[in-house]
Amino acid sequence: MAHLIIKNVGPIKHVDIELNKVNIIMGPQSSGKSTINKIACYCSWVEKKVSLDQSFGFFEEENVFINELVRFHKLKGYIQPETYIEFESTIVKFKYSHQHGKPQFEWTDRFAYKRVKISYVSAERNMVAAIPNWFDVKFVDNNILSFMSDWGTARQLYSKELPLSTIIGDVKYYFDKSSNKDYVIVNSDTTLEFTDTSSGLQSIIPMNVLLDNMIYAFDKIDDISNFKRLQQKTELMELIYILKNFSSSRRRRVVGQIEFKNGFISEWKKFENDESEKEFNTIIDNLTNTKSCRFYIEEPEQNLFPSAQRDLLYYMVKAINSNDDHKLFITTHSPYILYALNNCMMGYLVKDKMPEAEKNEVSCRNSWINPELVSVWEIKDGELRTTAESRNNTIQGEDGLISDNYFDENMKEVMDDFYKMLNYYGDDKDRD
Repeated sequence: MAHLIIKNVGPIKHVDIELNKVNIIMGPQSSGKSTINKIACYCSWVEKKVSLDQSFGFFEEENVFINELVRFHKLKGYIQPETYIEFESTIVKFKYSHQHGKPQFEWTDRFAYKRVKISYVSAERNMVAAIPNWFDVKFVDNNILSFMSDWGTARQLYSKELPLSTIIGDVKYYFDKSSNKDYVIVNSDTTLEFTDTSSGLQSIIPMNVLLDNMIYAFDKIDDISNFKRLQQKTELMELIYILKNFSSSRRRRVVGQIEFKNGFISEWKKFENDESEKEFNTIIDNLTNTKSCRFYIEEPEQNLFPSAQRDLLYYMVKAINSNDDHKLFITTHSPYILYALNNCMMGYLVKDKMPEAEKNEVSCRNSWINPELVSVWEIKDGELRTTAESRNNTIQGEDGLISDNYFDENMKEVMDDFYKMLNYYGDDKDRD
């Protein structure tokens, strides 16, 4: 698991978390949930870039590290003199103190990185439906534009002949290339332009399309052109070979002198043994071919009925479970998302005791997940709220389930006024 520390960024005072396979942050509006999500996403991208570059050089220029974060994730005004970010994974460790202006990097294992597709799904995702000609609009280069690009690629997979059956009942989605428009089929017989559908469909379909495309076809994702991929592979092969086989004093003299043909090492290049050649080829494959996906999603519950929120959460967990290295980070206001997640974790805990017939009656059966792979936090007043029995600063108990006390406390807040007035409700005759 990667370790992330954030201090003094926007509303965040101090957050210290171990990132898991499934990560959820709960909290009220403007509490800093999305700030954590954005920084976690950014750190994942930094890890990817330095691994593909095999260099820290890009971020060692004055203010580049923080300026890229602010630009891409729209965090203007969030950075303070005391801002501090620290990230450590199995690949790399880096620290950034705004007082110093430059991050400090060190490798943990520079050759262990496996290429991932990183997708940030912002709360503005329904823009692809709300703005009919969104592809003609010039957007600033930030996470919204990145999402638009991902959406533009993902929707190409679905046609009228092969539409996507969405999470929502009898609703299907497809993209018509000839008109460059998106369509939704409702109840098998009604076809609507995506821009004319309900707010709930406009919110959930972009997530559904992206997850379905990237999770189940992630190894076919071309986030760069074929020419650029070949060029990148060639450069990586040269660089990795030099780093693995030459001392630092020889590297400068050798760079640029190693020949490659069509992305493959020429015959004269020698390896010490078959094992070292196999290791080299594995490193190159891991760096040039997508192995998994990471999703960072803001408020997936937007405009959705509670049962739809539940079904969406089940779908996301099932999708993430399809690959050991897929990861999910969600920010939410919704207790229904947490209730649904608790069902997924409870199913895992009782799966060996539950009769098969009863398992088949549980709608979340295909979404059961080991609670050890899940972390749920609540942000309050700029810091993480914890319980006495929590682990990793979460609101989970020792078994990984979300604490009953947490649900009870939040429901009590909602129901307090009702109970105060309840004594005064009833038949007036009963009071005589």
